[in-house]
Amino acid sequence: MARRWLLPTAALAIAGLWLAFAAPALADAGPHVAAVNSGAAGIGADSCAGCHRAHTAQGSYLIAAGDDSALCLVCHGSAGAGATTDVTDGILAASSPVQGLKGGGFENAVMDTSWTATTGSPALLRASTSKHLFDAVTPATMWGNGAIGSGPGRAGVTLGCLDCHNPHGNGTYRILRPIPNGSDASTGVSVTDQATKVYTVSSPLNRYFGEVYDITGVYDWQWYYELDSWCAQCHTRYSTAESGSGHTASGDPIFAYRHMTQYTSNIDCGLCHPGTPGNITAQNYFGIDYRTAHEAPCENCHVAHGSSASMGTYSGSVAWPNSSTAPSGNERSSLLRLDNRGVCVGCHGSPGLR
Repeated sequence: MARRWLLPTAALAIAGLWLAFAAPALADAGPHVAAVNSGAAGIGADSCAGCHRAHTAQGSYLIAAGDDSALCLVCHGSAGAGATTDVTDGILAASSPVQGLKGGGFENAVMDTSWTATTGSPALLRASTSKHLFDAVTPATMWGNGAIGSGPGRAGVTLGCLDCHNPHGNGTYRILRPIPNGSDASTGVSVTDQATKVYTVSSPLNRYFGEVYDITGVYDWQWYYELDSWCAQCHTRYSTAESGSGHTASGDPIFAYRHMTQYTSNIDCGLCHPGTPGNITAQNYFGIDYRTAHEAPCENCHVAHGSSASMGTYSGSVAWPNSSTAPSGNERSSLLRLDNRGVCVGCHGSPGLR
């Protein structure tokens, strides 16, 4: 069984569609609209009964199913009838050819993690090798949570769908809570919602590397900054600003030198590549715009729900932040978008960025 654990990336791709209990699929956002659930749409808005029961509830807060995550899967699971976004298998239901959700899948995923799929030989549905927690029961460690010098992270954390998402709606991207439950963050980050919601990767071969979460399909560094800041509310010490992050010690004995995750200004190539031009223009490598490939490192390397990437001898034996080496092998895939931690070569290979 794949290890259920917490990685520096956000659970970002669960769809804001219809969580209705045994109900037909509706348009994007379904009952998860704040204006509807607040009463602003009138007493006949008809959304409460999608998830709640007044006298026959099976879970606290009068929810219809036994617990929050189980209720979500009534619509968003592999057998769900209320939404097209199947987060269990990480696909858009009934899509042909199969389209992968941007966040991958909790139990299975359709991902070209080897970058070898072709139209005649597409990526197949495979078991996820690593995933974020979502059952609200299994304890794990929130790696990097806490102040400098506070250890590998917070242990004994349980995580369910509603710890990251607000089922009643709040107008943010993927109805993400500004402050994830259990993060101990205080300020909160409201990630701007998309004008037109897109839940799947754009690659017809389901190649996840180079895909980014965006608002309008155009370059917007500030939005990527919001999303990285949201992830960092749980994975505090993974958050690193642009200047000198890879070669300036943080002071933490575990998370000492860290890959940059946040830009505080528009991209300046010279920050990492001395002698290169200033603000970057649209150039492509493997069909990826250099600008977006640099703009949100958390989401460029990792998916939010689950990855089916495989790991080799070296990549599968990387120790966890607490120095443990188990589980190893494919279960050390860390929600990565490519096999064998190939995301490093994807950006820094030849031809690539030097």
